[in-house]
Amino acid sequence: MNPRNFSVSPPWAGRSYHVTPWVWLCTMCRRCVHACPMNVDIPQLVYLCRQSWPREERPKGILGSCEQALNTPGNSAMGASSEDFKFVVEDVLEEVRESQPGMQNLLASVDRKGAYYFLNQNSREPVTEPDEMVPLWKILNLVGADWTYSTRAGPPRTIACSLPMTSGNRGSQQGQGRGGSGVQGLAQHGVRTRILRSPGRTAKVQCRA
Repeated sequence: MNPRNFSVSPPWAGRSYHVTPWVWLCTMCRRCVHACPMNVDIPQLVYLCRQSWPREERPKGILGSCEQALNTPGNSAMGASSEDFKFVVEDVLEEVRESQPGMQNLLASVDRKGAYYFLNQNSREPVTEPDEMVPLWKILNLVGADWTYSTRAGPPRTIACSLPMTSGNRGSQQGQGRGGSGVQGLAQHGVRTRILRSPGRTAKVQCRA
């Protein structure tokens, strides 16, 4: 998988990457955008390529996750409610504070207005591996980052960057309607920078009003 494929091999060069499985390997972490000297928005190109795929040919796992997220308040691809997510964060935080030396002042807030950073948590960890959220909390607290979660967020794997639900833009529109994707959802909390968190990858995205 190489993001340069989109810039050095456009359709008129004889390679049609929009019809190959390559576009489904991208995690939408946006690291390529920050590394690109021309600031090419490759994830947006990936999104448009995925949009060209017939619905019945799209990977069933990703398609199912997107539908689950769009039908769950809080946009969890695992079906967890906003209340469940907040409970897990608070429960894990309490356990870490009590059991790990030096972590008595560890912070992990939810829906805190005015934070500088918004941490966009992937849907899987809070449900299956909640302890995996903790290392990033420690890093953010170590550097003094002012951050928060939201109970209504569009996961990078699903609504904001993954699939239109039809040949049009229904997926994107519904995600925005949930208040969870893009700047519209973040404006409610007054944050200025979004941290996209997916398994094994983290990226920072500036939010412009």
